Amino acid sequence: TIPAIAWTALVYGILVALGDVMSTTMSAYLPKAPYNFSSYEVGLMSLPRMIGVSIGALIVGPLSDWWILFLSRRRNGIFDPEMRLWCMIPFLPFIIAGALLFAIGLNDNRPWPVIAVGLALYNIGVTPINTLTITYLTDSYKDVSPF
Repeated sequence: TIPAIAWTALVYGILVALGDVMSTTMSAYLPKAPYNFSSYEVGLMSLPRMIGVSIGALIVGPLSDWWILFLSRRRNGIFDPEMRLWCMIPFLPFIIAGALLFAIGLNDNRPWPVIAVGLALYNIGVTPINTLTITYLTDSYKDVSPF
């Protein structure tokens, strides 16, 4: 009776945990050589994250709505909450590319813009997937959802 809750907890938890690992790693490595960032410069590395979140949020709403209408029309007006999960697929490469770019950039002492682009790409993928999982959860349990 709880597959949507388990799915949402798993996906949301993994993606938030990876984002926290990236933040912690960034705070530990950027103040050291070769970057020598001050604390406010490390804080400014949140700007790429904010840009990625904004881009992902702007894309996911219209895409998700269009996808649901498209699939519902193909199924003669039948809507299933699981149809939203297909919208996650285009955003998975952003998460993988962003996390790899961030990790390889820090490991190989690449210039800081490489790390910033990795953070932005990661958040372009995370925001839609987290949004879609929460929407899937509320669609699955409309009887008990306050929305």
